[in-house]
Amino acid sequence: MKTFRVVIKIQSSFITPFHSDTIFGSLCWALRYLKGEDSLLSFLTEYQNSEPPLLVSNGFPLGFLPRPILPELNLVQFRNVLAHKSIEDLTEIEISNLIKRLKKIKFIPEIFYRNHQDGFSQEDVIKEYLNGKMENYPYWQSELYYHNSINRLTGKPVEEGGFFFQEEYILHNPDKDLSITTDTNNNKIQLFLKGDYFSQKELLSLFQFISFSGFGKNKSTGKGRLKIVDVDELTLPNAIIPNAFITLSLFVPTEEDPAQGYYQSMVKYGKLGGSLTKSILSQNGHQPFKKPLLMFEPGSLFFSNSLNEYYGSLIENIHLDKQVKHYAYAFPLGVRINETV
Repeated sequence: MKTFRVVIKIQSSFITPFHSDTIFGSLCWALRYLKGEDSLLSFLTEYQNSEPPLLVSNGFPLGFLPRPILPELNLVQFRNVLAHKSIEDLTEIEISNLIKRLKKIKFIPEIFYRNHQDGFSQEDVIKEYLNGKMENYPYWQSELYYHNSINRLTGKPVEEGGFFFQEEYILHNPDKDLSITTDTNNNKIQLFLKGDYFSQKELLSLFQFISFSGFGKNKSTGKGRLKIVDVDELTLPNAIIPNAFITLSLFVPTEEDPAQGYYQSMVKYGKLGGSLTKSILSQNGHQPFKKPLLMFEPGSLFFSNSLNEYYGSLIENIHLDKQVKHYAYAFPLGVRINETV
């Protein structure tokens, strides 16, 4: 299966995070609008009949991947960290506080995985951080914007209960210019696709459609404005002899998938998109919201002696309409972990 990287320039703040399931839904609607419903149904049928025709990752800052979720340091590892020359003048409490700060880091440089294809541990990640190679890391910066509700009859703000706020995000990098209009890596993200169903040209066309229509919530008012910079084929830094994988996407394992590992989870409240966002409200009393779903976050790690091309599935019975599914495949990156469960 070919692996592609999509580089996207963010041109506005956004409300909807760049989650794999949301990106997959946007791709499905783009396919529906560009090539018709029959093309979409043929594409989705492939998930039931054989291997998934396309895997989709989350969106990450350009040049970064999710930090692997690993066990806490054992006593020997902590003593090794204490002996690190860059922190020889710090107290144990100050070192402990540094390690706590590391836990808040969501992304680490992609080069870390390439430099440790023969294996790594939590100790290696921390030493890389203490060497200053992860000091100025990018993160999603949240900002609150306040709004008034307008009375459509009077054209004036509603006096009672008409004041509300909305959380929006920008990509922040301490080393870069914060302006979303400046052409730096600060406002660029990357996501990965794996599969042979679409050509590189077809993928570019689908993502360009998404960029023209906007991504996520309030795209009609200017949020989620994107520009597709490039779609290119690449090789991800899989371990030479992997004994585990981290997922680059939101993931729900099947009964046959590996269960031992280290992970973080979130509850996803999915919503229908495209023309079903509103019209579904009047169809048989259905609503646009899916049932809550517990999913593992990117960076979650699972041990496996062999690396499969994919894990997970399309989740069924997620909505009152039985035809509705939810994308929950792992995008696995093979790693070798010098840890035990």
